[in-house]
Amino acid sequence: MSLAFFDDLTHDQVAVALNLPLGTVKTRIRAGVQKLRYILAPLGVAAVAIALLVGTGVWFNQQRIIAQRHERALSMATASDITTLHIPAVPGIPAATHGSYRGRPGTPLGIIALHNFAPAPAGRTYQAWVLHRGTWTSMGTFAPDSAGEGLLVAEGKAFMELPEEVKVTQEPRGGSPVPAGPEVIGWQAK
Repeated sequence: MSLAFFDDLTHDQVAVALNLPLGTVKTRIRAGVQKLRYILAPLGVAAVAIALLVGTGVWFNQQRIIAQRHERALSMATASDITTLHIPAVPGIPAATHGSYRGRPGTPLGIIALHNFAPAPAGRTYQAWVLHRGTWTSMGTFAPDSAGEGLLVAEGKAFMELPEEVKVTQEPRGGSPVPAGPEVIGWQAK
């Protein structure tokens, strides 16, 4: 079947020609890709257009995963059996700068809410860490919003038990594999 076949066809005609069920999202996407291919092929950019469509699909999937993680975090954070650890500022940092870590033993989810953080210095970022059995695990990096607030939700086996220590450090932009920068807030089990 040549590409010219798809010139000026209706949605239904394309669906029938491709043996696809009518009216599905899959049908419309395939028909749209075929039309794009026909229109853009002479320009040599069909591959770029398809790559953009695929990239958009990957981005939406990542957003869906993040939304699901945040839904699980919200469900856990509002449960009555979670443990909340209050993380104060270290000496030399304004006392208003603080955070709270929430976790539940047996649940592979850790949540850290950060409050009253100043913007990170140029070329630096804030990174949150938890210590379990002598190993530091990053919860991720964050840039505080205009009110100095931030929220990180991390998922994995490292969060199945409550941490021995929690801290936020200043690290080079992009983060570090282990905490190396100056500590901003910190909590340690007694």
